[in-house]
Amino acid sequence: MMTRWRDLSRLTGASGAWPALLLAGVVLVAAWLVKSPCMDAQPVSAGWVGFDQRPIVSTCYNDIVLLYRSHQLDSWTFPYASVWEVDGTPRFMEYPVITGVFMWLAASLARLVGGGVASVALYFTVTCLLLGGLWLGAVRAYRSVVGPGATLLLATSPLLVVHAFTNWDLLPMGLVVAALVAFRSGRPVLTGVFIGLGTAAKLFSILVLGPLLVLAVRRTIPLRQWAAIAGSALATWLAANLPVLVLYPAAWGEFFRMNSERPPEWNSIYFIASRVAGRTFPVVNLVSLVLFAGLCLAILWVALRARAVPQVSELMVLVLAAFLLSNKVWSPQYSLWLLPFVFLAVDTLRPLLAWQATEITVWLTLTPLLGPVAGAGDATWFLVSAVVRDACLVFICLAVLRRMRRRGSPVDDPFLPGSPGGTPPGARWRSPGATGGVPS
Repeated sequence: MMTRWRDLSRLTGASGAWPALLLAGVVLVAAWLVKSPCMDAQPVSAGWVGFDQRPIVSTCYNDIVLLYRSHQLDSWTFPYASVWEVDGTPRFMEYPVITGVFMWLAASLARLVGGGVASVALYFTVTCLLLGGLWLGAVRAYRSVVGPGATLLLATSPLLVVHAFTNWDLLPMGLVVAALVAFRSGRPVLTGVFIGLGTAAKLFSILVLGPLLVLAVRRTIPLRQWAAIAGSALATWLAANLPVLVLYPAAWGEFFRMNSERPPEWNSIYFIASRVAGRTFPVVNLVSLVLFAGLCLAILWVALRARAVPQVSELMVLVLAAFLLSNKVWSPQYSLWLLPFVFLAVDTLRPLLAWQATEITVWLTLTPLLGPVAGAGDATWFLVSAVVRDACLVFICLAVLRRMRRRGSPVDDPFLPGSPGGTPPGARWRSPGATGGVPS
């Protein structure tokens, strides 16, 4: 019999959040050490220069260092007021507003610490400290509603060692965790605020509304409460974006322009198919959108037909996997998004460890191809590892679907208002006259 992750709580004897926080801190230090060989780089818009091959040989590549000077974060200029040229074409900050402002604040803090001037190494370290602090807060909040076994697995995931500081994804991940903890405690408006902030940091955060809508349709929560969550999420997103949209419209639109025009990334099924077939494929944007929409409809159909209401984590794993597998942009660190959910949605450790091992293998086989001439060299091992990784993720989805199909009665969902063992929900989650722990 395979080891179940819930047994970890007995094996470790862990109680409270401190063991998980301590281990999470150790993992974050390891993640900083993994990326630290790159932190004295001299990045420009054309890529790494005068740097030997350390980002390639040591696999320390990260966007935090690369974008410091290329995106003019080494000046006091507000990021969306900055403009630079690449091959004669004006370019702007391409990250969503909350992430862009976070990058600027980290750079400003680094300059204050450095007496008005900040090296890229100082900026990188300050960014890691800020992201690490946010992530420790997310782990603490996660532990407040989730058992020690899943929390320990989240805190010690080897995927965090590799990708915690590849980009700024810990920021939206922490906001998504905060949203679900607020949802668990019966605060619909605050839930929407965190979802809106997360969406303004990275677009995947909006996907949380899908599983919550399933709960509303199946009358696990009142539909009006889902509407309150969605409304506050939209209002928060607009409040975060409107100033930049009004003052710097070209910079605000850079995110959408870049993502619509960029070719399929290495990790995407479209890039893999093009390398195998030896040719490119047209209308990838449309195909990606239609495929993702079709997968979401299939997930909705399964969720509504299941005998018992699916757990939030189960639905999030399915939706995020559908997004990653169908999207033309799958940066390696995007796989981190699954971590808060996959340890709750799958009962056994073996497929989760195998999936994380394939994610790390994908990174190790991809980085040699990121040299001065991107894509140069033999990509065979990368393509094989990417296909195996995709297969592992599909297997995890099938395991989640099998779990949903076999369940005949509702089980405790740590993110669901009214479930036992967590923060008691507020009365505002209950319909008038409703009885029991879960609103009708």
